[in-house]
Amino acid sequence: MSGEAEFEELARTVHDHGTGIRVGEVTVRGPDGVAFRRRYLHTPEIVAVVAVHLGDLLLVREFRPAVGEDVLQVPMGKVLGGRDPLSCARAELAEEAGFHADHCEPVGTLLSCPGWMDQVVHVFRAVDPTALPSRSDSDDPDDVEEQHSTVVRMPLHGFDAAVRSGAVRDARTIAAVRLALG
Repeated sequence: MSGEAEFEELARTVHDHGTGIRVGEVTVRGPDGVAFRRRYLHTPEIVAVVAVHLGDLLLVREFRPAVGEDVLQVPMGKVLGGRDPLSCARAELAEEAGFHADHCEPVGTLLSCPGWMDQVVHVFRAVDPTALPSRSDSDDPDDVEEQHSTVVRMPLHGFDAAVRSGAVRDARTIAAVRLALG
């Protein structure tokens, strides 16, 4: 990267605090030669699935304790235990929205909030999803909120208005829909 400042990573560690919270620490040498440390939240990678069925964007209304309210978002979930993101994307679509897609195409990756966390979001577009008789059960014991979530079918042409009105505020959802659908 010519013309840009060079930073050199000297060390990186992750500390498990025993409550599911993992904090990373990185030591970096800046362009001026001075070393400094930064801490960040270490999180698992996640998948986000953008699915449109009969002109409706499939969203999930799920309570999010960190913000204390229900949030509308595309189906999302963690990539755990060495699983590949594609299989996780299909599982999340079934668990959260009750749909299956034979073809889920990767459309890119996003960084949730690179200033303070290392979360990578793998974005998939579900092509021609079909409804399942019921939603699948999650294999993640932490998915208590998901058990009480509801599926919301939003006309695709109304998504921009929903973002402007504040009905859809999850930045990962907004970015994923833009990435997957243009």
